[in-house]
Formats: sequence, C-alpha cells, structure tokens
Amino acid sequence: MHYRMTMAALWLLACAPAWAASPEAVAILVKASPRIQAICPGLATYAADLRRERTEDNFDYAPANAQRVSMIYRVAEDPALIPGPYGAAGHRCDFDVSRDGKTLTIGKTACARVCFDRPLTSAEAAADPISVAL
Repeated sequence: MHYRMTMAALWLLACAPAWAASPEAVAILVKASPRIQAICPGLATYAADLRRERTEDNFDYAPANAQRVSMIYRVAEDPALIPGPYGAAGHRCDFDVSRDGKTLTIGKTACARVCFDRPLTSAEAAADPISVAL
C-alpha cells in the first residue's frame, strides 16, 4: 500500500504542469507513466532523495525527430537512500520521453542506475544516451 501511495504521489508531481510543460506534454507523461513506473522502480524507491525541479518540453523549437518531454530531478547532495556506488549524489537527472511516447531516454549513467535501481549492463553503460522502448 505504501509503495502505491508513493508511486501515485511521485507521478502526480511529475505529470503536473510546471514552468514550460504544455498540456500535450502532461498528457504524454500521464499516458507513459505506467510503463515508466515499471522500467524505473528507483524513482519510487529513492523518492526521498530526489527533488523534482520541473517538467518541460521542446516542441516549439526542436526538429520533429528530437522533440521530447523532460522530467527533471535533482539528486540530494548527500543521499540517504541511493547507494553510493550509483555515483548520483548532486546530479541533475533528465528523464526524456519522446513526443510519440515510445522512448524513454536517460542521458547520464548515474541517473540510469537510480532509475533502474541496479548496476547497468555493459550494453547500457556503453550507450550514450541510454534509450528504452516504452
């Protein structure tokens, strides 16, 4: 029950309009959220160490193949829950969903470790950025 409440609160925050997020961007995140929750259990597990900074999109200026919605988080400077080997302390983590809602992209390996709540595979570690099908 606590897990469900944490996930619900996390996704309500992530999907709420903030700063530059358009209504379309919010709708994309709402639709993608069940799959993102399944892919990124660490966002709920480590929610106390993550501060949501904003949600934004680049629809107005990016070429069609680069349009995305970004959920931007800041990891605590001294995280209480995130394992030290993840190397995420103090990082800004951008979790980007493609405009078509089919791809989640994570630009930093430390942020991907937090998202996946595990060490990365060699293929994931070699990818730059890490992209996962939604």
